This record gives sequence, structure tokens and C-alpha cells, in this order.
Amino acid sequence: PSHDTIHNSVGNAVRTLIKIIVKAILIFASLLGGVVFLALFFAWVGGVLGMVAIEPYLPFFSPVSLEKTHLLFTNFFLLLLLPLFSLALLFVRLLLHKKLPAWINPTILLLWVLNLASAVWVGAAAVRELRLSGHSTSTINLSNISSDTLRLQSANPNLPYQSFDDFFILNNNYLHDGKLTIPALSKILVKPATGSKFEAATFTTARASSQYEAEKMAAAANITLRNQENALIIDPNIVLNPNEKWNFRQTSITLMVPIGKYFSLDDPLHALARSVQYANEKDKPLLRNNPNRIYRMILS
Repeated sequence: PSHDTIHNSVGNAVRTLIKIIVKAILIFASLLGGVVFLALFFAWVGGVLGMVAIEPYLPFFSPVSLEKTHLLFTNFFLLLLLPLFSLALLFVRLLLHKKLPAWINPTILLLWVLNLASAVWVGAAAVRELRLSGHSTSTINLSNISSDTLRLQSANPNLPYQSFDDFFILNNNYLHDGKLTIPALSKILVKPATGSKFEAATFTTARASSQYEAEKMAAAANITLRNQENALIIDPNIVLNPNEKWNFRQTSITLMVPIGKYFSLDDPLHALARSVQYANEKDKPLLRNNPNRIYRMILS
């Protein structure tokens, strides 16, 4: 064969190889896009089912209305779904060599922009409802404690307390007659008292659209403490009425123990001990793992 014939044959082979490689890349990209599309679709289905499951809890946790909450959920998924849909159409066009109607891409872009604007609008409304914080404090009189040992006990042993991090393993024990019982006690601090009497105080925080509303919510969320037979009875939960917002209400308790006197925390309050100021450094980790163990406050 002549030199030109060989050259043409090699050129045709290279072009054919390039076409095969490009087509393989497109097929792989199409398959990958399909997998991502299906993953997002199943995530959408799971999200919808999840929304249905937590629907009774949304009025308590969402700072905006249910309608806006559902709208925001839809916006987020469409913001992801529309670009993938557009990409899938591109792969179909390249593989099948078919031209799509001219109105499809502008329509997808318009829908994406509208969803972005809607998400920003609802998100801004949610931020406004939670933009300011407020707090409330209270004390309880423990001057009538006659014992040298003060026990901290949970007031509701039939409703095992969980930290808020674990609360979203939701069950019907927390929702009854339209009211939601929710963990509010975030931590327990133990400090030496300046005098010879036991002391206890609470510090509650909340968020709202104004500081006044935040302080009002914090004051309404103070957990229940009562003194009973040398024990401080603590209800670590608060009850939200129908349509009452949670607004990040959390309470910490500070227990002040006189030097030389004793304290203990029952189960499950012991797990909330976050800061314990007493001399026995080696005992500090034990407090969170050993309910009802008695500890003595001594000078450090």
C-alpha cells in the first residue's frame, strides 16, 4: 500500500478509537449521573417519609409555620434535583443525538432561581425568629437541709431522661395530648459553696426575634426543682403546649456544696455532670459513670 493509504488507515483508526473512548466516557458519565440521580431520588423519598414521621414535632421545633417549613424542604431538594435533571437531559441528547426543545433549559433555570429565592426568603424568616438570645435565672432555698449529704434525684423515673443530642430517637412517650415533653437540662455544675449551706441555681437560655421574647421564653422554661427530705428533686424536662415553640431553650444547674459536706447524683442525672470543682481530680470521670456515688467537697 502507498504511504497515503497507510496514513489514512492510521488516521481512521485513531478517529475510531477516539470516538469509542468519547462514547465510553459519555456512557460512564451517564451511568454515574443516573446513579447520583437515583440516590437523590431515594433521598427525596426518604426525606418525605422522614417529614411525615416528624410532622407532629414540627410545630414545636420549626421557628416558622408548617407551610413555610414544607416549602423550605421542597426548595432544598429542587435546588439539587433541577441541575441533575438538566445534566441527565444533556447526556440523553449526546447519546441519542436528539435535539431538545429550546424552552427546556430556560425553564429549568427559571425554576432553580425561583427555588433559590424562596429558600433565601424562608431561611431569612427563620433566622429573624431566632436572632436574639435571652436568659433567666432562679434559685432554690436549701437552708432547711439538715443532712451533710444532698442527693440530686430525678422527679420522673418513668420517663427516662435523654440528653437533647439523643432526643431525636423520637417515640410516643414524649408526645401526649398534643403536648411535647422535651429535655431541657443540658448540664449540672458542682462548685464549693462560700458558706455552710447548700445552694442551687438555674440558668436558662432561649432565642427569639427580640430579647424581651427570648427572656420571656427562658423564664417560662425553667425546670422544676423542689426540696424534699434532704434531696433536691429535679424534673429535667419541660412540657411544651400545642403550638408552643422550643426556641433552643436549655437550662443548666449549679449546685454549691459547702466544704466538708457531700453530694450525689442519681441515674440519669449523673450523666449530665459537666464541670465538678472539687479536689479529687481522679474521681471526676467517675461521677458521670457512677450514679448514686457519694462525693465529699474538700478544698483544692
